[in-house]
Amino acid sequence: MRRGPLAIPALVAVLACAVPALAGPDGPDVVQVVIAARQTGQATALRDNLFELFGRIDATAWYRDARSIDTDQLMRPSANVPPALAYVWIDLAVSHPDRVLVYLAGANRDHVLLRTVMLPSGLDEVAREEVSQIVASSVDTLRTGAPLAVAKAGDVMLSPPPQLPAAKQVWLTVGATGAAERWSDNQAMVPAFGVSALLGKAGDRFEPALWLTVGYHAATTSGQSVDLQLRGGSAALVAMPGWRLGRWLALRGGLGLGLDVLSVKPTLGEGQVVVRLDPPYWAQSPFARAALRADADLSRSLVAFLAVTGDVSLNRTRYVVDHENGTAGGVAVYEPSRFRPSVLLGIEGRIMGGLP
Repeated sequence: MRRGPLAIPALVAVLACAVPALAGPDGPDVVQVVIAARQTGQATALRDNLFELFGRIDATAWYRDARSIDTDQLMRPSANVPPALAYVWIDLAVSHPDRVLVYLAGANRDHVLLRTVMLPSGLDEVAREEVSQIVASSVDTLRTGAPLAVAKAGDVMLSPPPQLPAAKQVWLTVGATGAAERWSDNQAMVPAFGVSALLGKAGDRFEPALWLTVGYHAATTSGQSVDLQLRGGSAALVAMPGWRLGRWLALRGGLGLGLDVLSVKPTLGEGQVVVRLDPPYWAQSPFARAALRADADLSRSLVAFLAVTGDVSLNRTRYVVDHENGTAGGVAVYEPSRFRPSVLLGIEGRIMGGLP
């Protein structure tokens, strides 16, 4: 078939008409409309009204039905929703049976205008026409480049809530502790003092943390013929995952390892002259620790806590005396319990991170 000279202009004209159709509703005059209605017929009738009015202003609408309008999502653009000239959400008496709520926003969705249509006679044709006119006039306003504004009584301009400064992901508290430890049957309350540091990562409820404690304790015990002066300290590192029970209260529990280092100084008991004393020496004893800790935030920068710990010595420690009569194995002067429970009270200050 031979094409004449008029074929090319005719083909160009057809393509010119076809390109906008193929492009689809992605241009600047697209309106995204979400309608929540109690009955499907109500949404259909409103779409018919809007179709006619949008045709007059040469705007194209995309419609989506919803069970309700989530107001928390109005100013949060979604990747699933294409860009548009205007966004419209219509609550057809779903949340309030006596009124229609119309939410309107421009392309950037930084503000949302709320207009209310009362329903004295229910959701009739008059009410649908009023809602349609509000939507069409607002879209036409946005097409001219003018922003939406409060125009009559009852209009409300919604703005996004102010962003609160987020808490730093990692926080650190450092402070002092006082404790009472049980070493043996004769040493049911040995005082201890130290420092405490808690390093954690913020979370909604679960907060992993590491707890470091360094303490000093001292006690004196008397054996059959020798007294022992014990002076030294311990350090322990415990993994302490925690759970927030509220904004100002947290409960933590965990396991860890520690090391006890004591200076042991034997002294001759009263009336004893036949015992040869060893010089003072240092003794090391590693231990495993289980801990439970409750934190109370007194303020944004101050934390008080109560903790219970239990230390299990990983080696058996005995202090013995070898008498001149050759007693086999010696006589135990002091044998501390392998399990050492303690109660700690402490207060810490936040030096990094904090509550939002």
